Amino acid sequence: MSAVAAAVGAVPYLPGSPMLTPGSQAAGGDPDSIAPLFREWPREDGEGSFAFYLDSRTDLDEFLAFDYRNADLAHHRSFVPRARRVSDPSLLAAHPELDARPQVADFSEFYSFVEHGADGFTYAHDFRAGNARDVQVPRFHQYRDLVSYWQVFTAVPNAALTDVVHRNGGRCLAFMFNSGPTNFSRDAMLRQDPDGSFPVGDRLVDLAAYFGFDGYMFDMEEGVVDSADKPLLLAMFQSMHERARESGFEIHLQIYGPNPDGRSYADWQSISQEQADYLTTPDAADSWFLDYSWSDYLGTTVDTLAVTDIDPFGQVFFGIELEGFRGEIGVDTTRSPLAEAIPPHGSSLPLGSTALFSLTAETTRRVHAELKDAHGGELPDFEEVRHAVYRGERRFWSGPHQNPALPADGPIGLYGMADYVHARSAVAELPFLTRFNTGASDQFSLAGRRSSAEPWYNLGIQDLLPTWQFWTRNLTTGEPATGPLDVDYDLGTAFDGGASLAITGTPQDDDGVEIRLFRTELELPAESWASLTYTSGSVAHLSLGLVFEDDPDTTTWHDLDVLPQNDDFGPTWGYGSGGRGWGRGGWVPSSSWAAGWRTIRAGSDWQQAVIGLGGEEGRTIIGVSLAVTAPAGTDVDLRIGELAVSANGLQEQTPAAPTGLVLEDSRLRPDGASAEARLIWDVESSVAYYDVLRSGSAEDPAQLVWLGRITADRCYLQTVPVRDGEASVELLLRATAPNGRTSEPAAVTMPVA
Repeated sequence: MSAVAAAVGAVPYLPGSPMLTPGSQAAGGDPDSIAPLFREWPREDGEGSFAFYLDSRTDLDEFLAFDYRNADLAHHRSFVPRARRVSDPSLLAAHPELDARPQVADFSEFYSFVEHGADGFTYAHDFRAGNARDVQVPRFHQYRDLVSYWQVFTAVPNAALTDVVHRNGGRCLAFMFNSGPTNFSRDAMLRQDPDGSFPVGDRLVDLAAYFGFDGYMFDMEEGVVDSADKPLLLAMFQSMHERARESGFEIHLQIYGPNPDGRSYADWQSISQEQADYLTTPDAADSWFLDYSWSDYLGTTVDTLAVTDIDPFGQVFFGIELEGFRGEIGVDTTRSPLAEAIPPHGSSLPLGSTALFSLTAETTRRVHAELKDAHGGELPDFEEVRHAVYRGERRFWSGPHQNPALPADGPIGLYGMADYVHARSAVAELPFLTRFNTGASDQFSLAGRRSSAEPWYNLGIQDLLPTWQFWTRNLTTGEPATGPLDVDYDLGTAFDGGASLAITGTPQDDDGVEIRLFRTELELPAESWASLTYTSGSVAHLSLGLVFEDDPDTTTWHDLDVLPQNDDFGPTWGYGSGGRGWGRGGWVPSSSWAAGWRTIRAGSDWQQAVIGLGGEEGRTIIGVSLAVTAPAGTDVDLRIGELAVSANGLQEQTPAAPTGLVLEDSRLRPDGASAEARLIWDVESSVAYYDVLRSGSAEDPAQLVWLGRITADRCYLQTVPVRDGEASVELLLRATAPNGRTSEPAAVTMPVA
C-alpha cells in the first residue's frame, strides 16, 4: 500500500478478498462493495444512517468525536466554487415586467427514482455518482438561489448537489432537522463551553468548510427552542458566522421557526417584532422560512417588515407546501398563496421571496398519475415515463406550454414559476463552454464518438443548461410560440457527455423559429469567437444569434451555411495529445479571420462552425439564440452538441497531466466481468473536471472507454469493465481546462487477477 493510501486510511487490497466497509450493504446490494457511502455510526435502533444524521437518537458526544475526515467521506467533498451570476436578470428576460428581487429556495429531493418517484429513498442517495438508469436529476438550477436536500435530514449535502448548485451561482444548505424534546436539541445543540464556544456550532461550521457547502437550514419543529433559549441561539449563530469567516467563507443560516415560547404552529407563520430579532441581530439568522399558512397571518409579517430593516427578498422566504398536491402541475393561484407574496407577471409589488417544499417528489407523483390514467392504471415503458417526468419538471418551471415566455391560458390560474420569478444565469465569465450534458444518461461520448454504453448519473457534472427551457418564438414576428419545432435533450446522442440539444419538427410556413437559449454577460476581448458544434439530418438552415448590451433590441445573426468549408485546420475540439485548440492547427488570425469557417470532425457526423468576433472587441454579449429555417413541410432534425464563446488568448491554457494519482482501493466482482475502484490525485483549481478512462479493446486500444467524470480530488468507479484474460487494467486520468483543452493522461495499474 502506498504512503498516500495509508495516509487516507485505505484498507490494503488483495485480489479476490472481501472488503467490508461501513454501510456497504446499500452499495447496490453488495455486502463486499468498497463504495465510499454517505454513512456513519449506528443509531440506537442498530440501523446505519446517512452521515451526520442529526435526530432524536443522535448522541452529542459521539457526533462531536466522529472523525469526518475519514477515507470514505473524503469522497463527498465539493471543490466547485460559487459562480458569479449576471447582474440584471430582468434584461432580455422572458417576462421583463417581473421584479428582479424575489429569490427561490427549493427544499426538494435529488437522486429520486424516475419510475418510482420518491416513495421511499433510493440507494442513489448514498453515492455522488453511479451506474444506474432510473435516477432523476433536476435540470432547472437557474431558478434556485438556496437549495437544501430535505428528503434525508443530513448535516452534509451530497457533493454532487453542491457542485451543480455552485456552478449555477446558488447556495447549497444542509438540512438540520430537530424535533424535540430529544437528546439532540435544546441543551445538547445549544451547549456552551466555559470558554464561550459552542461545540455543535463549531462542528457544523467545520463540516461546511471541509465539505464545501454554504450553510444550514435549521428546522426548529415542536418547541426545540423557546423564548428562554433565544439568547443562546443568537449567540451560537453569531459564533458560527465568526468561525466561518476565519475559515475563509460566508455561512448562510436559515431557520424554520422558532416559535417564541413553544405555544403553537401558528407562531411559525408570521414574523412578529419579537421574532424579528433573529434577523435583525448582526450575524444571527440570515433568512427565515415562513410556515405554509403564512397567508392567514400576513398582516403581522407585513407590519413587522415595515418597521424593521429586514430585507424581505434576501431574508424572508414564504413557504409553499407542494407535498400531497394532486392537481395540475404548476402553481395554481386558486389554491396556492404564492400570488399574495409574489404576484404573477408583476401585477403588483412582491412582498418577499419564496421557498418550495417537496417539488421533485410531488411533480413526479403527479406525472405518474397522469400516465396511469392514460394507460389503464399502469405505467408505460421506461422511456415514456422518463420523458414525461422531465417534461413535468419543465411544466412546473416554464409553465404548461413549456415555454417561459408564454403565460398560461384557460379557465384556471395555473402558472409556471417563470411567471413569478426571473431565471438567473451564471454565464458571466469567458471562456464559456457547454455541451448540454444534463447529468444522467444511457451513454457517454467523447470527441463525437461514443465512449461508454453504460447508464450513469452524476448531477455534479451537469453543464450550464439553457437559461430558458425552452423559449421559442416566431423568427419573423418575434412572438413566443409553442411550435412548430420541439426542443428537448437527446440522451442518445452527444458530442461530449451524455446529451445534446435536439431540435425537431415540421414547419408549416417559411417564417423560421428562434430559440432563445442563454442570458449571458460576456465581455469580449481581442480575437474573440463563438462556435457551434452540431449535426443535421435535414436541409434546415441554422444561424447563431448574439444580442449585445449596447443594443439589446437587436439580434445579430450569423448564418452558418455561408461559412466556408475548411478542413485543413485539423481537429478543434481540444482532444488528443496536448489538446489542440482554436488558434492552432494551421489557423493564423488575419484580416479576414472574422468571417469564420466550418470544419467536419473526422470520423463523425459532427461539424463545427467558428464565427470570428474580432470586430466586437469591448462589447458585451447578453444573449445567445439559435434560428432554424426550413421550407414548409420539411422535417427538421438537428442536434446541438456544443456551444462556446472564447478568444485566442484564452485558448492557450493546456492543463498539465494530473499528479499524485494513486489506486486507493479496488475489488474484482465475483463474476470477473467488472471491478470497482477508488482513485486519489492532486486536485488543481484551474481544472474544470477530470475524466477517468481505460484503454479500449485489444483490437483498438486507442479508443478509450469512459468510466467517470468529476470535479474533485478522488472518485469511486462503480463499474470498470474487465475483459477475459486480463491480469490488470490501466486506468487513465485526464484533466480538462475551462476552455475545453485536455491534458496528457496520468496512469495507474489496477490488478484484477
